Amino acid sequence: MKRSEFGSFLRALGPHEVSFDGVAYTVSAGDKRYLAEPPFPPRPELITPRNTMLAEHLASRPKIAVVLVHMGEYAIGLFEGTSLVLYKTGHHFIRGRTKKGGSSSSRYARVRSQQRSEFLDGVCFSFEVLLGQSLIEHIFFGGPRETVKAFAKECGALERHKSRIQARLIPARHANLETLRECIEDVWRFTVKEL
Repeated sequence: MKRSEFGSFLRALGPHEVSFDGVAYTVSAGDKRYLAEPPFPPRPELITPRNTMLAEHLASRPKIAVVLVHMGEYAIGLFEGTSLVLYKTGHHFIRGRTKKGGSSSSRYARVRSQQRSEFLDGVCFSFEVLLGQSLIEHIFFGGPRETVKAFAKECGALERHKSRIQARLIPARHANLETLRECIEDVWRFTVKEL
C-alpha cells in the first residue's frame, strides 16, 4: 500500500489505537485489527508509546538513497521524505554477448567483462561523490537482482553504509531520472494485513 493510500486508509478507519513492537505497527479500530509493516523502521526518537507515533512516521522526512542499476545505465538519488534533492544518472557502453562461438568469443567475453567492471566502478564512484558525506538513513537498490548483487559486491563505498541497506529490491525496468522519481512510491510502500 503506497504511503498516500496508507494515510487515507488510516483516516477511513476513524479513531484508532496504535502500538509498535519494533518491527510492525498494530492498528486497532473498534473490533478490527491490522498489522502494518513499515518500509523501514521509524527513527529512534519516534519510538514512544504515543498514539501519534504512526502519523509521525508517515510525516517524517528521512534521507533515503536509491540506487538503480541496470547493466549499462544507472540512476542514483537522494530523497528527503519523498522529495528528490540530489541525483546523478549515467550510461556506459557494454558490448552484448556474441551468439557465435569461434576464436573471437573468448576475446568478446574478456572485453565485456572489462566493460562491466569499469561500469560498476563508475557507478560506485558516482555514489561516493554524490552521497559519500550525506547522513543517509536508508539505502534501497533497484534493478535486476544479479546486477545489484555485482554492484554491492564491487563497491567498497557501501561498506560504511552496510547497516542502512534495506533488503527489499525496488522494481525498476530502467535506471533513469524518470524511474528514479517514480520509485519513491515503492520505497514508501507499507504492507497491511488484517488480523
